[in-house]
Amino acid sequence: MPPSSSDGRDEQERSPQEQENFELLDRFQQAIDAGDEQACRRLLADHTHHNAALQCLLRLGRLERLSAPVLPDVDSPTRTYDTQTTLSPSALRLTDGPLPFGKYRLLEQVGRGGMGAVFRAEQPDLQREVAVKIILGGGMATEDQVRRFHQEAQAAACLRHPNVVAIHDVGFAAGMHYIAMEYMPGGSLAQRLKCDGRIREDAAQIALEVARAVDHLHQRGVIHRDLKPSNIMFDDADRPCLTDFGLAKLFEADSGCTRTGDVLGTASYMSPEQASGMIRVVSPLSDVYSVGAILYEMLVGRPPFVGENFVETILRVLEGEPVPPRRLRRDVDPELQQICMRCLEKRPEDRYASAAELAGDLERFVRGEPIETRMDGLSQSLRRNVRRRPALLAHGAILLAVALVVATRNLTGAGNTNFVVIEALLGVWFLIAFALQWAQQQEDRKNAALTAWVVLDALFITTLICLSEPPRETLLAAYPALIAASGLWVRERLVAAAACACLAGYAALLWLSPELAQPLHHAIIFAALLVVTALVVGFQVRRLRVLNQFL
Repeated sequence: MPPSSSDGRDEQERSPQEQENFELLDRFQQAIDAGDEQACRRLLADHTHHNAALQCLLRLGRLERLSAPVLPDVDSPTRTYDTQTTLSPSALRLTDGPLPFGKYRLLEQVGRGGMGAVFRAEQPDLQREVAVKIILGGGMATEDQVRRFHQEAQAAACLRHPNVVAIHDVGFAAGMHYIAMEYMPGGSLAQRLKCDGRIREDAAQIALEVARAVDHLHQRGVIHRDLKPSNIMFDDADRPCLTDFGLAKLFEADSGCTRTGDVLGTASYMSPEQASGMIRVVSPLSDVYSVGAILYEMLVGRPPFVGENFVETILRVLEGEPVPPRRLRRDVDPELQQICMRCLEKRPEDRYASAAELAGDLERFVRGEPIETRMDGLSQSLRRNVRRRPALLAHGAILLAVALVVATRNLTGAGNTNFVVIEALLGVWFLIAFALQWAQQQEDRKNAALTAWVVLDALFITTLICLSEPPRETLLAAYPALIAASGLWVRERLVAAAACACLAGYAALLWLSPELAQPLHHAIIFAALLVVTALVVGFQVRRLRVLNQFL
């Protein structure tokens, strides 16, 4: 039963750079656990840019070995020692056979995250197989980690439902906190999605059982807040069960573990109110959103929002609109798509009123009966399209405004001799923006489409200024505006491309219209302004991307 990773994200959600960092830290931790000083020195020499983090791990490892006694080597397949002994996380290696741990024997590790690990274990006195979840920090676990760990047990202990993993025991053994729970031999939904890509045939039934379990949570005053495929396990009857209540929140209690501004959960599956950090407004409808996100992934093979990094994913959750499943997979049933999209509404009041209402529609769908949720109205469809294509609609609005201004001036007799050419240019500009918006939806073409978009925008701005009649100086503001807008995609290279295109366009403009270079120091100051704008925007984007590694 694999736990959530320490950063709240599954492996498939991390960028290649993040995954490489995680693998490096894991290799270094293994070298520390094995006492291989030579391997530690080699990794430090080969990865100097990560020296601070690696040195911190090394010091923690040395401190841990000082505080934990060395276990005796035993030839017996089951190691024996005083169970009151404090173990270090490095001792939880099962290469030498089963490991006694309190009243349990740990048989194999089935999941591991930055904070905890889950082991398949046996309980000899009751002759049953269980899963034991342990905080790996041992005595060095922070107060917040321990509080969350016990909060998970508290949240799950009050639940009795066939689709919720049962908690058997909570305790402290060998210097570490643990939770013993029902063992799930069927693996997780995340593992099935990774193998099969999607689960179209059983998606509605799985979502129905999950929705029923979520409704049970809500009736007992618990909000899960971290529903995702890796937290849905399958028992020996292939029944989906909810687990991992580490971020669960009790309606009537404030645990003190969170505060406004904390972003808790897994980015691709969290609701917009969670993504905004407004913890106080998180409600049972946040879990309804997460069930919809899981259903979406089962239908199309990916979550509704996936960015190159955590920050970009959060921005998409807050501002974007998911692509309807049938646009990605034509075999998705229209009614199931409607259920899914209703769950994924940005405003909680637009979603199903409760998990029970969602379960009712899913049950009707499974039975082949008409669902109760209705198709989107005109205003709802318009709102979805605005969120789905914000850049295109912003372009369209600006170009339409410019076209109307030019047309109005022409009708009042103050028109431009290039009126027809300018209007045609604006039309071509919008058509190209529309084509690039379509290309941007293809993941393999997205970066190229965005770069082409900013470069062509700079070209069209330059052409428009050339065709305009004096005074044209105010139109130059379009260049820094374009550079600033390029930062909204949180890509340093895109900001650099926009800056280079704007500088090249401005240089061409001065060559074609020399009067704009008079006086010369004005032109130099404006070029410097473009460079400074690019540096400031690029710096902010870089800060966001660096901070993303620690979120």
